[in-house]
Amino acid sequence: MSRALMKELIKGLLKPFTIGYPSVAPRKYAQIVEGLRGKHEVQEDKCIGCGACARRCSTGALKLTDHEFKRTLSVSLKECIFCYRCVEVCPEDALSLSTDFELARTRDEERDLEIKWMNELSKCLNCGKPITTSKQIERVRERVIENIAPQAKGVIAEDLKVFLNYCPACRKELAYKLGFHPAKYYLVLSTRNVT
Repeated sequence: MSRALMKELIKGLLKPFTIGYPSVAPRKYAQIVEGLRGKHEVQEDKCIGCGACARRCSTGALKLTDHEFKRTLSVSLKECIFCYRCVEVCPEDALSLSTDFELARTRDEERDLEIKWMNELSKCLNCGKPITTSKQIERVRERVIENIAPQAKGVIAEDLKVFLNYCPACRKELAYKLGFHPAKYYLVLSTRNVT
C-alpha cells in the first residue's frame, strides 16, 4: 500500500466525513432548501372541509371522517409519502408542506405524528341529515354567483340562499314547492335578452 493512501486512510479514521445526528444548534449540516416537503401545515380558517385532499391522497394518509355534525380531516405522518398531491388539489390554498423534515419520534412521542383539524357540518332543513361544511356551502355560493350572467345574478342569488340548505334528495323533492326549478332561469334569461 502506498504511503499517500495510508496517510489518507488514517486522516479519514481520525476525522470522519459525517456528522452526528441530531446535530446541535446551530445546525452543522447544509442549508435547508426552499420547497423541501416536510410536515403539513394547515390554515384552518381557510379550509372549507371539501375533502379534495383526502380523495387525492394516494396512500390513504389523509383521511376524512364525518361524525354527528363535525367533519374531521387528519394526516398520518407515518403513512404520508410527502408527494404534494394534497397541496396541489386544495382549492383554497389551506394546506402546505413546511420544511420541517425531522419527524423521527420515539414510541412515546408518536401521537405528534398526526395532524387533525375540524369543520362544522350543515344539516338539511328538510330531513336533518348532514350535507357538507358551512364554509363549503358559502364558498360554492360565492363561486356560482361570480360566474353567472349579470341579468340572472339576482334571481339565482336569491335561490341559492334556499337551495344550498337542502340535501340533494330534498332538492329534487322540493324543487317545485320551493320555487327553484331550473326552467325559470331560461324564462328569466329569455325575457331579459329581448330588446
